[in-house]
Amino acid sequence: MAAVALGIGVLSWMLAACLSPTLPLPPPAMPERMELSADLTSVKLAGAANPGALVMIFNNYGTVQAGAIVVADSRGAYADISVPIDLSQGDCNPFQIWQRIGNEDSAATEFEVGLNCRHGQILRPPDAGVSDGGVSVDAATDGGVE
Repeated sequence: MAAVALGIGVLSWMLAACLSPTLPLPPPAMPERMELSADLTSVKLAGAANPGALVMIFNNYGTVQAGAIVVADSRGAYADISVPIDLSQGDCNPFQIWQRIGNEDSAATEFEVGLNCRHGQILRPPDAGVSDGGVSVDAATDGGVE
């Protein structure tokens, strides 16, 4: 009788565990590094996500509508995602970033890339004294140009 009661208790516990909700996959961190190309037509992004996750970045600007997908390494880092950008009509392009593990997608995080965007990062064009052909910003700072 005790064995039957124990069996029913274990079965009930297992069923309850299967029915409990799981936590949603969080979005990846905002890109830690952004580098505009010298001709201001693309941006390279780098940052952190879950290890092995597909990291998806999309430029939602009307004339661009393009993105890229990379796999985060075993430490969760991704680097050199190159995405087209169009600054001909304005200073900023709206971007979205999210990650996928298996069949689960995180929510998307929105941010802007360009010149004088509202998020406080100011990218300077290459002719403003940058000699390496690109402009980079450390997103962890208050917008200082490296």
